[in-house]
Parts: sequence; C-alpha cells; structure tokens
Amino acid sequence: MVQARRDGPWLGWLVVPAGLLAWVSASGFQLWDAMELSGAAWTLGGSHPPGQPLHALLGHLFALVPLGPVEYRVALLSVVTEVGAAGIAACIAAWLLRGVVLDEGASRAGRRLVRLAPHAAALACLLSPTFLREATRPEVYGLALFCALASVYALLRWLDGASGQLRVAALFAGLAAATHPPEALAPLVFGALAALALRRDALRWRPLAWAALACLLGLAVFAYLPVRAAAGAQTWGEPTTLHGFVEYVRGAVFRDVDLTTRLPAMERLLDGLRRVVLGAGVVPLVGVVLALLWARDAHAAGTPEATRRKRSKRAQPAKVASARGPRYTHAAAAWMLAATSLGLSAAMWLLPLPSAINMADQPGYFAPQVAMLVAVGAAGLASLSARPLGVRSVLGDAPPLWQVALAAVALALLAVNPPNVAAARMHTTAGTLPIDTLGVAQMASPPPRSLVVVQSGSMFLTALGAGAIEGARPDVAFFGTGLATAPWVWRRLASHPLFDGRLYLASALRGASVRDQAVAAAVSKARGKVPIAYDRSPLAPRGAPVDGLYILEWPRGQTPSPGPSFGERLIPYIAETARTYPLGDADAGGAHLRQTLLTRAQDFLDRGDFQGASRAFRDALWFLPPELLARADIPGPAVRPMTKIVLKKEPTAAGTSRGDTIRILSVLLDATGKHDAAVALLKHQIAEGDQASQEQLDALEARDAAPSP
Repeated sequence: MVQARRDGPWLGWLVVPAGLLAWVSASGFQLWDAMELSGAAWTLGGSHPPGQPLHALLGHLFALVPLGPVEYRVALLSVVTEVGAAGIAACIAAWLLRGVVLDEGASRAGRRLVRLAPHAAALACLLSPTFLREATRPEVYGLALFCALASVYALLRWLDGASGQLRVAALFAGLAAATHPPEALAPLVFGALAALALRRDALRWRPLAWAALACLLGLAVFAYLPVRAAAGAQTWGEPTTLHGFVEYVRGAVFRDVDLTTRLPAMERLLDGLRRVVLGAGVVPLVGVVLALLWARDAHAAGTPEATRRKRSKRAQPAKVASARGPRYTHAAAAWMLAATSLGLSAAMWLLPLPSAINMADQPGYFAPQVAMLVAVGAAGLASLSARPLGVRSVLGDAPPLWQVALAAVALALLAVNPPNVAAARMHTTAGTLPIDTLGVAQMASPPPRSLVVVQSGSMFLTALGAGAIEGARPDVAFFGTGLATAPWVWRRLASHPLFDGRLYLASALRGASVRDQAVAAAVSKARGKVPIAYDRSPLAPRGAPVDGLYILEWPRGQTPSPGPSFGERLIPYIAETARTYPLGDADAGGAHLRQTLLTRAQDFLDRGDFQGASRAFRDALWFLPPELLARADIPGPAVRPMTKIVLKKEPTAAGTSRGDTIRILSVLLDATGKHDAAVALLKHQIAEGDQASQEQLDALEARDAAPSP
C-alpha cells in the first residue's frame, strides 16, 4: 500500500498560460474602474472604497517596470496573481489526494492520474470565466483571490499538524480583506468549519491570539490610506480622521444603492449557485459527489491500519480511534471545502455587500468558491483510479480498467471544460479598440477650460485614471454628480481657476437634496464664465447643442468652436471599430458602448434633432446588416402613442443589451409612422432567439388590432 505523493505538484508549466495572458492583456482606456485602479497604483493613491491599499502598493511596483503603458503594467499584476491562484488550487487538490490510498495493485495509469489531477484543476481554474475575465486587466480580484486561496491552503496544512500555518492563514486572510473583503469570506468560513470539526484541540487562547495578531497585521495595510492622504495623494473620503477612515473602509458611499435587493431572496440564492456552477462546470460536481462518498467511507472505516486493528483480537478501542488520522482528515476537509464553496456562493447575493457587486465584472466574487469546488472535484475524480467503486478500504483490490479510463476522461473534461474553452478568447479580450476610442472621445470632447458635469460613474472613474496616469486635460474640471457632496471631489476642482477646493451649496434651492444643491452650486459658479459639458439631458438647458459625448452650454458672447470637436469626429469611428474588432468579455464592452450611444440619441431627441438621433441609433446598432441599418431612420415627431417598451435588462447587469436597443428603436419607429421598419427589426431579433422581441411585436400588433376610440 502506498499513498499519493506528499510533495507538491510541479507547476513550472504555468509560465506558458502566464505568457499567453500577458500577450493579450489590456492597455489604454478600460471599462468601469480599471482606469481608476491603474491611476491609484501609479500615484500611490487610494481608489474607490474600501481603498484597495495592497493592490495600490503592489500595482505601483509593477507600474515601475518599463514595459508598455502604465495600464498594461498594472494588468500584469492580475496575470501573475490569477496564474498563481490557479497554482494554489492545484496544491489544494494535491493535498486532498494525499488522503487517497493507492493499493499496491493499482495500475500505473491510475497512479499517473492521481499525479495529473492537480494540474487538471489548475487548468480548469485558468479557463474559468471567474479567473479569465479578471486576469488580463487592472483589477483587484486576482490579488484578493491569490491571498484567499493561500489562506485556505495554509489552513489545510494546519490540519496536518503544522501549528504555525494557522498564523500564515490568518495573515493571508487579512491581506485578502485589505484587497477586496468579500474574497476573505472563503477562508473565514472554511477555517471555522475545520477548527470546530477537526482541530478543537487548537482552540486555545494562545494560538488564537497569535492568529488574531497575524490577521491584524494583514489588515494593517489599511494604514496606507491615511498616510498617503496626509501626504497629499488623491483618495476618496477623509481617511485622515477616524470617522472618515471608517466610512471609507466600510464603503459607506455605496451602501444605499444596492440593486440586488430588488430581486427575491430565492432568486438571488439560485443566481449565486448558478454562477459558481457556470464557472466550475458540471464535471467537478460529479467529482464532489465521489469525494463525499470517499469521505463517508473514511469516516466509517478509518484508515487501512485501523481496519486491520479492528480485525485483530488484540486491538484496543482507544488506539483504533486515534488511528483514524490523515485519511479521515483529508476526506472531511474535502466535504468542508465543497460545503463552503456551494454555501457561500448561494449566500453571496444575500450578504449586505456594497452596490459594486452589481457590476458586470463581478464573477470575480465567486472565484475562490470555484477554485475550491474544482480542487475537490479533481480529487474526487482521481479517486476513481485509486480504488474500486463500492469497496471500503479493502487491500488487494485494484480498480478495473474501465474505471481508470472513466476517471481519465472525466479529468480531461474537467480540465478543458468545452464551454469555457469556447469562450476563453472572448473572456480575455479586455483591451479593445472601440472602448479605448470611447475613452479618448470622452477626454477630447470637452472644450478648453470647461466644467464637465457627469452622472455616469464609469466616465468619472475614467477621467480620474486618465488624469492620474497621463495628466490628461488638466484644464478641464470633471465633476461627478453622484459624489457631489464629497469634499475630496471639490478639492480636485481647485486646479480650475473658478474653484478654490471648498464645497459649496446652492441654498436658494429650498427643499432640494444636499446633493442637488451641491451640483447646482458647481454649475452656477461656472455658468456664464466657461463652457459647461453635461453627459445627460436632464441637467442641461434646453436647446444646448450636442457635441461628442456631451451637451455643451456656452457662455453668452463666446462663439463655439467652428465645426465638430475631435470627440464628435470620433463617434463614427467608434461604431466602425465595434463592427470590425471583437468586443469580448461576454459583450460587456458592447453593452457599455450601446448605453453611451443611446444616451447620445436621447439627447438629440430631446432637442428635436431627429437626424442626429437616427445617426446615434445606427451607431449603437453597428451589429445589424446594412439593409436593416438603412431603415433605422426616425422621420420626425411621434404621430401616435408609443407602445410600452419590453425591457429585459437584469438588475445586476451594466449597459444595454442588443435586444433592448432594437426594441427601443422599434417602438420609436412605430410611433413615428414607420411600422414596417419596426416589424423588420423585431423579426430579425426574433430570429436570433429573443423572446422579448416576440413579446414586443405582439404588443405592437395588439395595439394595431384594437378598435379606435
């Protein structure tokens, strides 16, 4: 009888996927908060709550490497940490397999499968969208994932009797919390289960005190925020005061806009399970079942040595109980990892997390759970090649050849999950020319010395990053309305001649919210003195022209620049590049582009410019055939009431889907008298399998069939 190898798997081959991911990593303008995180790393500042201090420190080290743009250098940190996390997942699978007993008669193929299973787990993790989507752009999820899995692996080694590993696990858990707190839940939950079920002997004040001290040492990285704020670096909030520091770290600014509460609790629970299963695949679940059977057998039979003692009349009951050691521990840890993975995933959307969890880039929240599920699944499938099914720790029986072959096929499917392999190129397309061009248009559209009032959080974060990294548009003051009452936002305006860095309120607006008073104060200080650019119609005065991504309000007496701005001239190019180059990332980039271009179309409609609105709609529908695009022409005002638009946007999704864009335009065309064009657009979308477009078509036909009043 021999056991699986006790030394860890050889992981040198991971340099190959690391090189491939580095080759396709992002550079230039990015979606959502990637630009802001890059800027915080470059300037050693603080990003959006909770500040991500560890990412800023390590990202700064990577940013000093003279290799490509700053955004690309910070993205390399994601490459290293995501690949490293896959390696730790392989080590977890290898640790679990040390409890799998190989019989002396086991085949050579069976032994090799046991040794290859950890590598299969690593490859499965790398191909999972929970890893890939965050591995090629500047984000915090890879670093948080690495720390969380390192903590879990240290806990496993602690279960083997290495007492010092409890402190290592606590340290990495603290670092995970200092990077992105939700990822720290995985080692916390698993550690609690393991300690209560397997290591109650270690629950004494001295080891727990050392573990708490190590965790606090990891959390001490948060001290970076007040230190850098005191040095003048850009941070959110007021971390130099105790109240400001607590509000910053706990993400108070996000607490009142969590979208997940709009979904029923059961729907949120099932969505969490769906995400972890989609990330890991179905095959690991089969391995989890096998691992649970293995755990049951280990609990019932103990180790083979204990079995022999039970058969011996000289065996003593106390010694039999103590002999149930490594095999039982590893088997019990397998089901605890599986329980942590599935239970935490189901509860993820039920936890009181900030609203940032609703962004479309949040598969990273489930990456630790996916890694644990894959590791347990790989160990369970490999156990098929170690012992026959239905035999409880009986020596001398080797698994049949068909069982070994079945284990080999299952491990191959786990490693190269076909759906994940098919979508791998899409998930790694983080840096795209259309998104990069959109960022350039955003920064180039405002006139010189203007105040830019933006409601879009993505646009504000892009401006923060571009200003921090490249010093872009130092003459322009970007003002985010969502953070209008934050003193640090007003301090950023101090570089503009009209502002002194102090927060102002328009007291004349009685009954208005404090945020609205702050926005009105900023606009009133700039009105009549410098151009004002708005990204939304409700804030802009009626009749103000649309230029690029903004509506421009010019001071009286100032002549607008002749001809369109550079940002305006870039708009057709954005649509052309979207038609030519892949947007990737599950169409998240496309959804963001369509949302921006639909806002531009609405701005034109509000000003009665139907020709401009038609152009904006055609730009947003770049994916349609030319013959259908030619029919996307709004002739004028509505001639009959509009039908209710059937929208299928998920509460946790960002941007606008293709189907929603087509249905919005179809209802507009129908209301303006172009019923045939509306029907043609809807039928094209129905042919793509869009049930919501069929509902929209039925609504249009039902309205036409109804008798006139």
